[in-house]
Amino acid sequence: MTKSPPDQKINSAGLVDAYGDVQRIENIFYSFIVLILLGLVAGIFIVMSTNSVVAAAIIAVSILPVMASLYLVQRHRFELAATFLALVLITVITMIATNGLGIHHISVLGYPAILIIASLVTRNRTMVIITLYNLLCAAWLVFGELSGAYVPGMLVRSVPGDFFSVAIILMLTAAMVRFVAASMFQSNTQRVQELKERKLAEEKYRTIFDNAIDGIFQSTPEGRFISVNPAMAHMYGYESPAEMIRSITDISTQVYVDLNARTELRQRLANGEKLSGYKSLDYRKDGTTFWTSMNVQAIRDGNGNILYYEGTLEDITHRKTTDEALRASEERYRTLFNGMLDGVYRSTHAGRFVDVNPAMVKMFGYESREAMLAIDIKKDMYFALEDRKSLFLDTGQEKVDTFRMKRRDGSEIWVEDHGRYIQDEHGNVIFHEGILRDITPRLIVEAERRQAEEILQQFKNIMDESNDAIFIIDPVTSRYKYFNGRACTMLGYSHEELGALSGINVATHLHNLDIWHERVELVREKNGLIFETKYRRKDGTIIPVEVSTRLLEYTGGETIVAFVRDITERRQAEQEREKLIGELEAKNRELEQFTYTVSHDLKAPIITIKGFLGFLEKDITEQKPERVHGDVLRINEAVDKMHRLLTELLELSRIGRMMNEPENIPFEGLVQDAMDIFHGQLEAHYVTVHTQPDLPAVHGDRQRLTEVLQNLIDNAVKYRGAQPDPRIEIGQRGEEDGKPIFFVKDNGIGIAPEYHERIFGLFNKLDARAEGTGIGLTLVKRIVEVHGGRVWVESEADKGSTFYFTLPAKTDD
Repeated sequence: MTKSPPDQKINSAGLVDAYGDVQRIENIFYSFIVLILLGLVAGIFIVMSTNSVVAAAIIAVSILPVMASLYLVQRHRFELAATFLALVLITVITMIATNGLGIHHISVLGYPAILIIASLVTRNRTMVIITLYNLLCAAWLVFGELSGAYVPGMLVRSVPGDFFSVAIILMLTAAMVRFVAASMFQSNTQRVQELKERKLAEEKYRTIFDNAIDGIFQSTPEGRFISVNPAMAHMYGYESPAEMIRSITDISTQVYVDLNARTELRQRLANGEKLSGYKSLDYRKDGTTFWTSMNVQAIRDGNGNILYYEGTLEDITHRKTTDEALRASEERYRTLFNGMLDGVYRSTHAGRFVDVNPAMVKMFGYESREAMLAIDIKKDMYFALEDRKSLFLDTGQEKVDTFRMKRRDGSEIWVEDHGRYIQDEHGNVIFHEGILRDITPRLIVEAERRQAEEILQQFKNIMDESNDAIFIIDPVTSRYKYFNGRACTMLGYSHEELGALSGINVATHLHNLDIWHERVELVREKNGLIFETKYRRKDGTIIPVEVSTRLLEYTGGETIVAFVRDITERRQAEQEREKLIGELEAKNRELEQFTYTVSHDLKAPIITIKGFLGFLEKDITEQKPERVHGDVLRINEAVDKMHRLLTELLELSRIGRMMNEPENIPFEGLVQDAMDIFHGQLEAHYVTVHTQPDLPAVHGDRQRLTEVLQNLIDNAVKYRGAQPDPRIEIGQRGEEDGKPIFFVKDNGIGIAPEYHERIFGLFNKLDARAEGTGIGLTLVKRIVEVHGGRVWVESEADKGSTFYFTLPAKTDD
């Protein structure tokens, strides 16, 4: 069947709703037009019997437009066809009545029949037009006659033709109305049946729709819900489907958390897909989110245009949360398993690995997990079979064991095993699982810590050998936190007795804590303080003392370090002012320098040791063996440095106190002694040494004077720089105060004039990266001065250095 254009569909839509399908309406119109044509033909014969030729001609002419209406019916222009027929028939009736009896003509009875039939197929607006036209025609018949516009053809008198005309009109009207009514009844009956069937189907659908556990919906492509069931509304947090439909005006923004999800869904449905299990994260009414799974399809009209979407929806939040939790748990386990620094394993009782983590593979030196799974644990990981036997394996109890094992390269590793048996429901061992921790570095650390403690004890012993009393004091309470043996001897207390006292109990200038705090602030402001005061001994006697103090950072806080020297003998020897004062000033400078040494240079290795012990413990915990080796190396270096410092400090402290018997010594003999010590070093660096002949003899301690030349030669070699021909010249140049002036000259890097005095200070190294402790020239100065001489240097940068020193000449015994 040919499809109707859009305007025809609009004209026939009302009739289709009333009478059924288009074909039925078309058949009704065909039947109706045939009846009209039969009536018109019968009318011709009737009026011819009364010799009404004009009326017969009018009726005959009207047959043509009636047949023309068949074209409109064929085009399904039903309302237009009905209107056209009504107008034609009203016109024909009016013309016949005008030519006959006017308003009294029997044909006028056709007016209501036409209106009745026309009202069945036309709209109200069209019906008004037809009715108005009919009224105009009736008005013409009445008022036209009254006004004389026309004159009825005869007087009003009944004739037999009137009966036949009325009869035909009534029969035609009755037949037509009956035909239409029958058609309508049949159509309505079918429609009622269809409505009943539809209602039953809708009731079944509504029951399913309202009671379904899952959500059921229909929505427009534009983003509004057409219908939702109660489960759907409840799922999204709405009290009723009506509230949900009313509230959600844009599904894209009000339902979907991800706007792209709605766009993707529309595109896939537009491409003809029926989506099953389409997952999305949606918003509830209160803004919370939940996961849904949707089955949805697009419903289309006959032309393939999408009318709406319909589908079902399930809340899968719990299922998705459970799945994600399970997956996350598995991922966390695998991440933990692979990321642990300790080794994690599972093994059979027979001695095969089931699984090992990367740390385990690395710990034992294997190239891959697969390589480690292939080994025989008993044979490849133990030095002896009995090493594998333990209380844990014998009893099956959960416990921690420590034992040694073997790496792939055969080296030894000590481990701590946290393990247990896994058994089936019958108590049979399935496998053994546990965590292995490499404790080899820890054992090394413990050994190193013991060594460090021994070094610290050695340091304390050296402090106890000092001639000065050394105190470490709490700056808040003035309590003694540490003191050496010399402090007890000086003040006459036992160690326990002195430990119960404080600075206020001993120093006469400290009367209370307020004065103590003032002194602490003064020490802080001046970055150290040297002063003289008096100390009270246990027996009540008062002794004069010289105190050198400094405020230091120690174990996370501040502490006072005080070096106290008994100056009783100095006071007794005050009659000798000039020489003794000079010596005391030198001693004070040395004491101050020594204080700085203890507070800085000696503390630095201790801090290094303590710091790297912390790093060592951390690196062991984090299983970083390469860094453990570096930490141990740094600790050993700090220990060696401290040992050198303590040895040389001890040597320095002994100069002037512990001397050998002085003797007359040929200076060439001292040079030869020093050269013998440095013979290998001089040859290794291609250093040439020239010694002036006929050097004078000197009087002094042979060992100490040899140390002077040792240190000066060592400096000359050490600071030769890039000199291609390093040379050292040793000789004598004149006298000073009756003492010969000796020199050691080199052609090395030289010393800028501003550093000439500084280099003789304790630990003053111009190049912090150079070897040695910085005590060498201090020893030279101290030895020379103990022998009554002096030492100085003449040098310029890049022009070599010449060290001069005076020594007492030989005596005449």
